[in-house]
Amino acid sequence: MQYVNSNNLSSALCDMYDVKNTIKSLGLDGELKDNEGTEITIGDCIHDVLMFLKELEVEQCQIG
Repeated sequence: MQYVNSNNLSSALCDMYDVKNTIKSLGLDGELKDNEGTEITIGDCIHDVLMFLKELEVEQCQIG
């Protein structure tokens, strides 16, 4: 696995939580992510990105 700068990772996580909260406060989290017949919402996408970033954070902690 490639090294990920922990400061950048923490910043990205904070940014995504800000995006999540703003999107939710605007009532957009339940909107579909595109117009191509998907059932995936903007909220689902944000959740997936946050889960990925959290997994990277856990891996970084295990590496050192």
